[in-house]
Amino acid sequence: MNKIRVLQVIPSLAIGGAERCAVQLMGALNSEHFEVAALSLYPRQGTELEQMLEQRRLSVTFLNKKRGLDVRIFGGVWQQIQKFRPHIIHTHLHAFNYVIPAVIAGKVQGAVHTIHSVAERERSRLVKGLPRVLFSRAVAPVAIACEVQASIRRVFGVESVLIPNGIPLDVYRSGSRMRTEWRKEQGFHGDDVVFVCVGRLDPVKNHEVLIDAFARFCREAPRAHLLLVGDGELQLRLKAQVERLKLTRRVHFLGLRKDVPTILAASDVYAFASDHEGSPLSILEALAAGLPIVGTAVGGVPEMVTAEAGILTRPREVDSLASSMKLLYSDAGRRAQMREAAVKQAARYDVTRMARCYGHLYTVLLDARSSQSSGAYFAAYASRLREDPS
Repeated sequence: MNKIRVLQVIPSLAIGGAERCAVQLMGALNSEHFEVAALSLYPRQGTELEQMLEQRRLSVTFLNKKRGLDVRIFGGVWQQIQKFRPHIIHTHLHAFNYVIPAVIAGKVQGAVHTIHSVAERERSRLVKGLPRVLFSRAVAPVAIACEVQASIRRVFGVESVLIPNGIPLDVYRSGSRMRTEWRKEQGFHGDDVVFVCVGRLDPVKNHEVLIDAFARFCREAPRAHLLLVGDGELQLRLKAQVERLKLTRRVHFLGLRKDVPTILAASDVYAFASDHEGSPLSILEALAAGLPIVGTAVGGVPEMVTAEAGILTRPREVDSLASSMKLLYSDAGRRAQMREAAVKQAARYDVTRMARCYGHLYTVLLDARSSQSSGAYFAAYASRLREDPS
């Protein structure tokens, strides 16, 4: 049996949830049935994700895209499709825009596009009304959460497949062995309560609200600390905020890190204040590490974080977030109960399940295409995509 060739197309391999999802999917697809390759529109950046692909000996090509619309990339994508000859092309984020000519020309047998946030945030000025047409006829839209699925129906008027993100659970469960050693090295005491947030320092993540919430209760919580893992455009602004609040010894900027599983294991509570989310991998990773969650009920987060595993508030409600953080700081017993619930909840999001679902979807698309005439194919395609492939 010939392998199904799948080309994952993504803007870049910078550190981000969608990028990590694509890389983890490539590594988890059954190599007996699938041959996978990645196409990055932007140049090599020397990131951890690029190293992961190299270690797994998975093919990746970089097109050296410039910022903004770069018409050269249409030709570059076309050439790579001609070279790799994928049966399935799977796009993420705005990489979708650059494969549209190849999809319209019928250069691939099946096309999949994963929508990683609510659909309103993925609409593009470049392609305007084309997604509505393509999602109904030639491209299978995938939602990573029920809220995202509802937004696809709302914005594009089409049904989609629901495939939740997945992570390698064992990686985040094994970090607990390093907890005591890491805390000692970083100067944290055994009875300190460490809050952690992992994510780019970007406006949509709203670290300003998180820092304000922490400031409102930490004066009465001398053992509380907040770790911010990641970097981004707001780093200097956030550091100035921390200095203004005189919290430089309590709020710690760790930058980009390769030891995130260890940092999570060394922490006690995962905290975030995002304005928008899809189904963030960072929260799945925190759940797998056994961390209670305190944060905002946005996007697919309420589907991931049950009341037993965390406390969610509405976005930008600083007082509510501060009260929730203070509650978990003060109640070690509740933290322990939530840790158990978090681990159980994370078990639903194993990367092998995600890969199995995508593998099934790829196969359904090819089977439908090969067995149907063009018109009948689209009818069968639309019908079968309503089913959860798990």
